[in-house]
Amino acid sequence: MKKVETLIAAHQLDAVVDALRARGVEEVVVSEVLESSPSRARLYRGVKYAVDFAAEIKLETVVDDELAMPTVHCITEARRGTPAATARIFITPVEAVIEIGGRDSVPAAAWRAQSAWAADISEVRGGV
Repeated sequence: MKKVETLIAAHQLDAVVDALRARGVEEVVVSEVLESSPSRARLYRGVKYAVDFAAEIKLETVVDDELAMPTVHCITEARRGTPAATARIFITPVEAVIEIGGRDSVPAAAWRAQSAWAADISEVRGGV
């Protein structure tokens, strides 16, 4: 499994999340973060000023290995028009998923099967 992370501008959030959901990626973690950039300047009412930190939105999702690059392409297409300096997508391997409240770590490959099984049981119990 792979973890795909990217920083986007707040106005791009809906477009990127909609594109990911259309691609079949359901679980997306969204965080508001501050990005530090050494030479970032903003223009406000015609006056240029330096900015030490800029507010960004961080998207994170975990997908199967074969879905990592299609997920990257999906994010890239949804972010068309973004300056190249801010367009970074990180892909890192996921070795295990540890369920909070559980005692054991679950290998990443088994996590998806376990999650699907839990969803099936939940449907049988009527969403409980």
